Amino acid sequence: MDTQELEEFGFTSNEAKVYLALVRLGESTASSLTKITKLHRTNVYDALDRLIKNGFATQITINNTKHFNATDPDHLRKFHEAKKLKLDGVINHLKILEKYNGNTKNNLSMFEGIKGVKTAIYDLLNTKSGKIYTYGNPEDITERVKFFINQFHALRREKKIMHYHLYSKISMNRIDLLNAMDHTYAAIIPEEYNTPVTTSIYDNKIHFLVWSEIPMAIIIESEIMADTYRNFFKVLFEIAQKNPENKQFKLEQKPF
Repeated sequence: MDTQELEEFGFTSNEAKVYLALVRLGESTASSLTKITKLHRTNVYDALDRLIKNGFATQITINNTKHFNATDPDHLRKFHEAKKLKLDGVINHLKILEKYNGNTKNNLSMFEGIKGVKTAIYDLLNTKSGKIYTYGNPEDITERVKFFINQFHALRREKKIMHYHLYSKISMNRIDLLNAMDHTYAAIIPEEYNTPVTTSIYDNKIHFLVWSEIPMAIIIESEIMADTYRNFFKVLFEIAQKNPENKQFKLEQKPF
């Protein structure tokens, strides 16, 4: 079984490697998992902590040594059923809010898991204006979307869609990589403006990627909201342009 299949259900790459090793080996120590997965010991412990927190692994101590076991694989189904119940509650709440949102009709779509995130990200390619504005980037985002993000950018560039990115310095490697692409501009914004939620604005849509344990994507179609977020992006862009560090990045075309 490939780790990618588990990653599509919200596991990080390290969590998937450790979990599969536990399933195959049975009761194991962190040392044995480190050897099997070839991960750094710290990364193994971090993955184990998250697996235990989400009910995918258990821990016992024998002779002062911690031993770990994978729980019943059927827990994966139960875990997602619980998430679905929470999601249903969120949707019901949003529908109630929608009922009282005045005369402006908004369309809202929600997607869960890496496959859902992929579906939402590919919706960006439907922009009619040919421009996408994105800000907010957790440090590990590249790892989580590595299976499709390069293909997305290839299709975007083929369509000559201009994509503007504003991220903090924690994403410096990503900023350099993006600026090497045509039809792309990425710049540094102060850390206080960065968010763990990736927000994109295109046409009359706002696109939120929530990078929780099980990632979630939300797309809202609303001209008023899109204009509001676009104006906020303008403010961030102006802040970025005042940063001397961004002079090294070539602006192919003005965003507004």
